[in-house]
Amino acid sequence: MDKNFFRAATLFSLATLSVTSVAASGHDKVKRENKDSIVTLNDFHVVGKKIQQTKMLPYGVDEKYLPVNMTEVDRKTLENRDINDISSASRFLPSVKNRTTYGGFQEFYIRGFSSQLVATDGVADQRSFITSMPMHDLSNVERIELLRGPASALYGQSVVGGVINISRMQPTRENHFRAKLSLGSWHTYSGFAGMSGKLVGPFNYYASVNLGNSDGWRGNFERRFTAYATVSGWFSDKDFLQLIYDFSSDRYGTDTGLPPLMSNDIYNADGTLYLPRFASLPNLPRTARYNNESDFLNNRTQDVEIRYEHHFSEAFKLKDVAMFRYDNINYMSTETLSYVTSEEPVYPHYYESNGKRTYINLDELTNSSPLRFNHIAYSYH
Repeated sequence: MDKNFFRAATLFSLATLSVTSVAASGHDKVKRENKDSIVTLNDFHVVGKKIQQTKMLPYGVDEKYLPVNMTEVDRKTLENRDINDISSASRFLPSVKNRTTYGGFQEFYIRGFSSQLVATDGVADQRSFITSMPMHDLSNVERIELLRGPASALYGQSVVGGVINISRMQPTRENHFRAKLSLGSWHTYSGFAGMSGKLVGPFNYYASVNLGNSDGWRGNFERRFTAYATVSGWFSDKDFLQLIYDFSSDRYGTDTGLPPLMSNDIYNADGTLYLPRFASLPNLPRTARYNNESDFLNNRTQDVEIRYEHHFSEAFKLKDVAMFRYDNINYMSTETLSYVTSEEPVYPHYYESNGKRTYINLDELTNSSPLRFNHIAYSYH
């Protein structure tokens, strides 16, 4: 058979069997030139979903393809539920338990393990591993990520429970402005303003300021101020640069807690039972804060960060991060509440321990065990 004839027959068969399908929106107008399958499209749009990457692990792939156990609380969740502190946000992180001590110090327990690591934009904060610390508000936070299981060992030794990463807001090319003002009970108010957009050339910016105040239903007040600014851009096809500045100045009312529960039965002077062991005092005002008026906790932080990336190819890139962090914790508080006791029957109540009677004054409390320190930390990464 002639080869030219075979080729012509094949091309004719393919042209006859080919069908062109067209999908267009309700607003697109399709003009048919003829009654065959050839059409003319006015517009053609390709829509895709942005790859959601994490700053916790240096892999440029979608999170769903990473073989790790990861959970996040995004910005939309924080705004919808009006969450602006890490203690409230941790309730939406599975396997995480948060405890606030002495008014402003945060402790985390992940999968039953204590003293876990907290990172900011993927850079570990070693202070969180060895002790508790105050943390400023979440006004400049884009999302909070939780890495659980064996993958947390990528952040260093003894990090067995998990890692909490706080990912901060990033600049956008489009112009955005957002402001928020809220009022609440117990002299609670907050104000926020943030904006982003094009700065100059290839660089974009994001900046925000947040101010908050709350006396709290027990008088353990909070005064917060946070300022955040970042600039980033691709100044060449292969080079990316970002500058970050983060500042906070917070003041907390330290909290020594409620009066202690007695481990013995309390009796009246005539020998009748007044209060069983481990029972609260009658008519105890739980809304009261029992600290000394001179107690305080001040925390001031500054964070300066430079990020640089050079992409040699799609498969290989160089990434450098330089960070300086200043943290000042100024603390003064009486940390123990106790009752005045005497071996003499000078008070209307008493308890017995090891056959010995001790008289106790339940009408007054004593602030004791004062602790004063000013801890300043300089961190370089």
